[in-house]
Amino acid sequence: MTRSISVVIPAYQAARFIGEALESVSNQTIRVERIVVVDDGSTDDTAGAVIDWSRQSGVPVALIGKPNGGAGSARNVGRERTDSELLMFLDADDRLVKDALEHLCHALESQPSALIAYGAMETLVEEGGAGTIAHQRAVIATGPVMLLSSTLMRRRAFDEIGPFEDGNVSSMDWFAQIIERGAAASVSIDRVVAERRIHSANTSTNTKNLMSEYARMVKASLDRRRARGT
Repeated sequence: MTRSISVVIPAYQAARFIGEALESVSNQTIRVERIVVVDDGSTDDTAGAVIDWSRQSGVPVALIGKPNGGAGSARNVGRERTDSELLMFLDADDRLVKDALEHLCHALESQPSALIAYGAMETLVEEGGAGTIAHQRAVIATGPVMLLSSTLMRRRAFDEIGPFEDGNVSSMDWFAQIIERGAAASVSIDRVVAERRIHSANTSTNTKNLMSEYARMVKASLDRRRARGT
């Protein structure tokens, strides 16, 4: 089957890591049709790092700049600049393993009704990262986990669910709506597909903010279930 895949990378203050993320996409064992980086109002040299990597590697990258609005809005902007059948949203400080997209594609092909396929993630903990408590904040590779950097999505999923919410914790309610659709809406694979970097500048690992978002997500999910009578 011919696959059309785009990878969207939202980037904020990502100059240190964006090259590694891009390299992990370009090294995939199957072809990526389009790589889009959305610079979400960075004040470091994120844009320059993307341009330099693209020039040195010879791999085209669509670089889009926008005012800061959070990773969710950046992902939505990137999605609108692609027309691929399949989409991956890779965080700028994460890395894909070399055969990630190949295995996730096969999983989706095996389950035509599934909207997403996802796998496990390993954790990269930055040495000396201030405020980092690795055993509390790490996502470990004990099984598949619904995080954006470990998930391949069909474009039609957005027709059914809508865009991501704005903000940095933008995917939690989106994934909740996938879960609400039942087991047929997703397929998981028991293999590591990405490496998640834990460091002091992570935008989505503030415990207080996460707890608030979890509470809001649970309420929204319960409200939807009540409205459907389920």
